[in-house]
Amino acid sequence: MIEAGDSLQDKLTEMAFDGNVTAAIFLLKGLKPERFRERIEVRNIQDLKIEDLPPDIFQALADNFMQMATKGDPAKIAKVLEMAEVLKELPAGTTVVDAVSEAVETTTQAR
Repeated sequence: MIEAGDSLQDKLTEMAFDGNVTAAIFLLKGLKPERFRERIEVRNIQDLKIEDLPPDIFQALADNFMQMATKGDPAKIAKVLEMAEVLKELPAGTTVVDAVSEAVETTTQAR
């Protein structure tokens, strides 16, 4: 079995040096896995800090949250963006209290 593996590695090396890019990739992954292995980054969302996110990830999250919060309603999107501009103008350390401006009607049904 070892001889078959060695023979296959020799052939793969030959193919790589002949210009076969796929063979070169497989060869590098096998010979130097610490450098050429597949990488998947897993993060616990509770450990994420907004300021540490790459700009493209931050923007994708912001867009997604905006869509979820406004259900794509252009008027609601405009209102959220308007409020964001107001918040930017507040001095650092300002406490903002969010209050519900519409009455909520609660109905109870007899059981």
